[in-house]
Amino acid sequence: MAKRPRNGFTKTRLCPPLTPSQAVELYEAFVQDVIHAASQVPDLQLAIAVTPPDAVTYFESIAPRDTLLLPVEGATIGRCLDAVLSSLLSNGHSMVAAISSDSPTVRPALISQAFERLKTVDVVLSPGDDGGYYFIGVKAPHPELFADDIPWSTSEVAACTLARSRDLGLNVDLVAPILDVDTADDLVRLRRELARLPDHVASHTRHILATMKAD
Repeated sequence: MAKRPRNGFTKTRLCPPLTPSQAVELYEAFVQDVIHAASQVPDLQLAIAVTPPDAVTYFESIAPRDTLLLPVEGATIGRCLDAVLSSLLSNGHSMVAAISSDSPTVRPALISQAFERLKTVDVVLSPGDDGGYYFIGVKAPHPELFADDIPWSTSEVAACTLARSRDLGLNVDLVAPILDVDTADDLVRLRRELARLPDHVASHTRHILATMKAD
């Protein structure tokens, strides 16, 4: 799930400490790192849900060949998620998942693990420390999980999604949380996490952060 970077509109909660142009550069690096991680998973069809729809050309320039580019728009992130996941399922994919483009440290092994677990449950979710989630996988359409009454963009999203899943009688498995970078505090945590991880993880993000540190 990715948005076209726009100066003054992208990752504004990172400004300060970043300038608007730095926030754009960093988000572009996030997107590239998430795309790279997903493209390393064997037997996975990579798709990018593009917002706004006319941003397809931008993502064509950074996506690997054979990537599906899915223009999407909706009043909420929930409507976008439902539209994209339901569309992929209707086109014959047996398991589908959405990954946040704000999580550059996601690794191929974590994505593979999530899909492996999805074989035996209805929903796989990775709740984040901020109360949202960075990954959701399903095997059938569940529009109720993405309804307008879910408090999108709040700290209650994951809890409400889990509660809704229970109400629907769906089996849910949780996978390890990955840092979702939205705020200045998250940026500090990202630097600390990258210091602990192998150098090949989030290489685009590392490069941009090193440049900013030098500035």
